[in-house]
Amino acid sequence: MSKGKWFTIAAILLLVIAIPFVGCGGKSSEEKVPLPAYGQPEPETSSPSPSPTSPPSNASTLTMLSIAEGTVMVKRANTDAWVPAEAGMTLDEDDTIKTAEGGRALITFFEGSTIELEPGTEVRVIELGLTPDTGSTTVKLGQSIGRSISRVKKLTDSSSVYEVQTPTGVGAVRGSTMLVDVGPNGETIIRNLGGHVSVIFQGVEYPIPEFMQIIIPSDGSSLIGPVSILSRIEITPVAASVRAGEKTTFTAQGFDTENNPVNGLTYVWACNDATAGSIDPASGEFTAGSTVGSFPDAVSASAAGVAGFASVIVTPGLPTQIRVETEADGSGNVVPSQTLQSGDSLTAYAIARDAYGNFVENAAAQWSLVNITGAVSEEDLLPGPDGKSAVFKACGVGSASIHAAQGSLNPVNSGEIMVTAGPLDHIKVSPASAAMISGATQIFTAEGYDQCGNLLSGLSFAWSCTDRAAGAMLNPATGTFVAGYVAGTYENIIRVTSGDVTAFASVVVTAPAVIPSFGGGPAPTPTPTEEPQPEAVLTSIVVMPAEAEVEVGGVVGFSAQGYDQFGNPMSGLTFTWECLDEGAGSIESGTGEFTAGYTAGSFPNVIKASADGISGFASVIITPSEIAQVRVETAPDGTGEVVPSQELGAGEPLTVYAVARDAYGNFIENISASWWVQPMDDDYWYDEYPLNAIPMIMGYDDPWFLQVSEDSKSAVFFGYGMVTITIWAGLEGLDSVPSGTITVVPGALSYIQITPSEAWPKTGDVVQFSAQGYDQFGNPISGLTFTWECLDEAAGSIDPVTGLFTAGYDPGEYVNVIQVTSGGVSAFASVYVAPGPQ
Repeated sequence: MSKGKWFTIAAILLLVIAIPFVGCGGKSSEEKVPLPAYGQPEPETSSPSPSPTSPPSNASTLTMLSIAEGTVMVKRANTDAWVPAEAGMTLDEDDTIKTAEGGRALITFFEGSTIELEPGTEVRVIELGLTPDTGSTTVKLGQSIGRSISRVKKLTDSSSVYEVQTPTGVGAVRGSTMLVDVGPNGETIIRNLGGHVSVIFQGVEYPIPEFMQIIIPSDGSSLIGPVSILSRIEITPVAASVRAGEKTTFTAQGFDTENNPVNGLTYVWACNDATAGSIDPASGEFTAGSTVGSFPDAVSASAAGVAGFASVIVTPGLPTQIRVETEADGSGNVVPSQTLQSGDSLTAYAIARDAYGNFVENAAAQWSLVNITGAVSEEDLLPGPDGKSAVFKACGVGSASIHAAQGSLNPVNSGEIMVTAGPLDHIKVSPASAAMISGATQIFTAEGYDQCGNLLSGLSFAWSCTDRAAGAMLNPATGTFVAGYVAGTYENIIRVTSGDVTAFASVVVTAPAVIPSFGGGPAPTPTPTEEPQPEAVLTSIVVMPAEAEVEVGGVVGFSAQGYDQFGNPMSGLTFTWECLDEGAGSIESGTGEFTAGYTAGSFPNVIKASADGISGFASVIITPSEIAQVRVETAPDGTGEVVPSQELGAGEPLTVYAVARDAYGNFIENISASWWVQPMDDDYWYDEYPLNAIPMIMGYDDPWFLQVSEDSKSAVFFGYGMVTITIWAGLEGLDSVPSGTITVVPGALSYIQITPSEAWPKTGDVVQFSAQGYDQFGNPISGLTFTWECLDEAAGSIDPVTGLFTAGYDPGEYVNVIQVTSGGVSAFASVYVAPGPQ
């Protein structure tokens, strides 16, 4: 024993397996004494009294050995014999204890510390001592093989020592939990399970941060580490469903490489997607954001350089409002202010949403019209049988808003729905029948109405008489009619027209009471007035056909007929032809032969025929020719363009359409086509896929895929890595026009990596930290601006711009003390400051 130690400390061996132990009252103690599980604190148990047959060296400084299970052997100092442990057996310096396979033991030392020996472990007591004048203690053990776990009471005296020596190094403890693992070849692993642990190697002491380990190879040539003992962190729940704006709490548990739980860790919580919500970095209490959705790996818990992840599903909150919207599935908007023609209809849906506007359901509601004006009626709104929708039938001219109500939910009405008169549906002639004396005049009037009976204004009417015996229409514009001199009843001979709608009236003509004599000869047919009939004057020209449909580049002939003021056709007229829009085509001015241009479309009243200052008009519809090419475009209805060259963020979808056009570029249809992709840095074309052959085209080694629609008329491109491609669509025998160049660039910042993630400077040393940002797919993002911060002044200081860290002068373990931030995303690194030169 060392000089200054004034007595020998003994250890008492207490056997509890297969050896009856009789305590007070004679109760048998055959049940095993359980050892604490790896990573768990040692349970508090009362120490058994030593056997009276084997008194310790000093009863006031008692050290004991408890055998928990299996076979335990002891070899006394200066002997070669191994003997089974017996109840009350003492241990002195140079005694050796070993556990067989399946055996476990626990030594409790005089100063309160313990060491647990797992199966297959051999430990020798090198030195036990107590200095009475200072109270300092010494416990030195030698471990040649196996695994031990030491739990040491805090050593308040700087001279106190607790060491476990191995063939390659020494593990020292000052109030903590230390695991020592010695392999058959002498390789040593020393772990800090909490507190202050260090390794003494080649005369130099190296601190081990909490939950880290140092490995000493069997040749004792070097140290490896410190490295984390953590293998993984599990978060509970692994996926949490939480309503928007509400809270839930996550918990974490760390495990080592042998799947043992590691307790005592301090976790730093982070939410990696600000849209998902936020989390208390210390407690793990998560507050959901306002946006509904699934957020994979949105929550992380970090400790000792290891992170675990959990997902969040944000669901809608409780409904607070009910809106009148355009779609039943919540994909629409509040029905906007708009104008409907009488006869039109509009379907609205009662949509329940939470306080953040998230869709909850298409709800049953009570429907009504509010703010009604004009001839709009409550009866114009027809609720559906389930109350989830209503149809507004526009009829009377006026306005209203659509209102849906459910309980205490806040209603949001539609915009103002204005109802205007619809198109002309029918004409009323007044009088419907006129009784007239020959030579008398009658003014007929007309009114036009839509299908709901709303009176239309601003209409132009054309009048004519279809039977010359009845009389004549003096003015086709005003409806002034003069009766003839042939008595009779003339049904529906007064004709009025507006657009393509016609109505009729009848006339009953009677002869005058006295018929003038003309010398015994027959009476001449009277004229409508005493004045002679006016001379026929060209009044209108009708062009035929009124509307011609012709293919681009095609030819069609027009003809014209002139009419006088009485609606009678006129002959001998010479017409001059003109095309009023060069885009429509051209026409021979003397013959009326029209040649269509090369732009498909509708050209109303573009053909003009003129004679004697009167003109008539006709319309042309130019149709595309046959399909000549398939283009990859931005819209399915031909209103778009070839998809232009562009940069696309990783993960951002790009929807494209196969559009068939003729040789002149006129839109024909959104067509089912074959799709393929051409990477710009690859000579290989991803082969042409037949129609509907596959639902998805993927690059073999490229981070992209093309999702083809079920009808093969469109596709959605997604890029996940840095790639440049063009997208093609086509049909056999037709030209193909691909998209422009699509270059995938990094997406939004998702996470940051710090280098190094852990640093072990000595006091006053300088460490350069650097950071790299990545999107959610691991693509590095350039051009980011980082802000650095040291979260504990005791650890040191860091330049907020450059990341240059200067260690402080307070040695210690500073977990996640370095923080770097960019765009609301942060990452952390740890610093373990060791004492510098004295």
